[in-house]
Amino acid sequence: MRPAPRRHRHPHPLSPAISAPPIPPCCPPPNPPYAADIVVLESTYGDRLHEDRRARRDRLRAIVEHAFDNGGTLLIPAFSIGRTQELLYELEAIIHQHRQRRLTQGRTWDDLEIILDSPLAADFTAGYTRLRDHWDREAKRRLDSGRHPPTCAPSTT
Repeated sequence: MRPAPRRHRHPHPLSPAISAPPIPPCCPPPNPPYAADIVVLESTYGDRLHEDRRARRDRLRAIVEHAFDNGGTLLIPAFSIGRTQELLYELEAIIHQHRQRRLTQGRTWDDLEIILDSPLAADFTAGYTRLRDHWDREAKRRLDSGRHPPTCAPSTT
């Protein structure tokens, strides 16, 4: 008599990446699986210590200010899906927090023009907007106060 085949009692969760922050902006935290027989995940940057969101936001603000203080333009290459929206979300927070602060000669953060030069990223960002019923509390609070998450800072495509 052969033993019955083993039946997996637990799901086989997949994770697209281990990264910081662990929960993308605008997304409610996922319900972690209680248990799993196998977990499949990508960990390209898993061997590094990551800054928290506040530290990354402060560093991004300093980079933008430095570029404009030097009379330059800032170009930020970003992946089309996920990272671009995360970057826009953080820029929106910086612009809101520092909107009246001088960025460069006669310009404030409110004057900052953001150009999203990627049709795929623009389509994906529009998809975030259509899914606003699923946004987390922070993103909904921003929207209710007249702000722009996750389409984020008003941008041109």
